[in-house]
Amino acid sequence: MFSIDVKNTFKAKVAFTLPGDAAPITAEFTAEFKRLPQSRLDDMYGKPKTVSDSDLVHEVVVGWDGVTDAIGEPLPFSQENLERLIAINGVRSALSSTFVRESFNAGSLVKN
Repeated sequence: MFSIDVKNTFKAKVAFTLPGDAAPITAEFTAEFKRLPQSRLDDMYGKPKTVSDSDLVHEVVVGWDGVTDAIGEPLPFSQENLERLIAINGVRSALSSTFVRESFNAGSLVKN
């Protein structure tokens, strides 16, 4: 059974690796994404691709869990903090690719 009234957001784990001093830093957090209608996804990812990673992240990221400040305190979601987060090399593309993977692969999880 499936209810057509789905929640307007979904959460997904975002994992990425950053260069570190002695070894790479592996990090992850949970992002909350706005669920877009299929027609918007089709517009964004038709041929040619019509949206940048930056535009996508700003449109769909609406929250997170597991992002902290320098002393380990939870960092609340805000547009200012989102800008700080995506200024870190690799994070913006990790958010974008996670959203795309989860949005487009969700239907493929159902077996025929």
